[in-house]
Amino acid sequence: MDFYLDDTCISFEQFSQLYPEESKILASFRSNNTSLRIKNGRFEIAYGNVKGIKIDIETQLAYHQKFFSKTSPYKQPLARALGLKRETVQSLHVLDATAGLLGDSLLIQALGVKQHTVCERHPLLFALIRNALSHHPLPVSCFFMSALDLKQSFDVIFFDPMYQQVNKKTAPKKEMVFMREIVGADPDAKETASLLRDKCKRLVIKRSSKTAHLLEGVHHTVQGKSTCYDIYLNI
Repeated sequence: MDFYLDDTCISFEQFSQLYPEESKILASFRSNNTSLRIKNGRFEIAYGNVKGIKIDIETQLAYHQKFFSKTSPYKQPLARALGLKRETVQSLHVLDATAGLLGDSLLIQALGVKQHTVCERHPLLFALIRNALSHHPLPVSCFFMSALDLKQSFDVIFFDPMYQQVNKKTAPKKEMVFMREIVGADPDAKETASLLRDKCKRLVIKRSSKTAHLLEGVHHTVQGKSTCYDIYLNI
């Protein structure tokens, strides 16, 4: 993996001096086709021909907040799947078990969740998350680990495993290309989901509408345009 400060290539040792905690996270990561670029203190990832992979918290939150200023957030598919209501949104403790590039976590933030925990076990993704949060802190608890290693239980767990590409006729976005190539599919998704189900009152599994249920026993499904949210209740 190569490191760049602006347009100057730097060694991993130089990067470690600038970002000691992030260097510890990335110490075990190996990829000959990946570079981390630092621009104005913000991390961007390039992978092969895919460039400009970053987490822009400010822009994404502003987009969601503008959208919700015109419509009720509680009518959105994710809010309905999580069971968020005006009277409960601040009391429910929600875990995003697969933070990735924070896409869904930022939507959860915009929905008004106050008790919010995120987990990410991939070192490169977590380094991006840590850097993004250093520039725009959020009221979230963030952990570099598998969600299964958390000792606490939650009201709601949101799980978005990586699936194999289903629709090969449509070119995926660059972020999805990056996620599939660097992170890959989650071979332990079914086992993880089954174990997460025991750690919460409500498990929400996100999937493409073209894929099958990850687990049996779905209580109900919230259908979006191209995404489904399967809900499993412990009652």
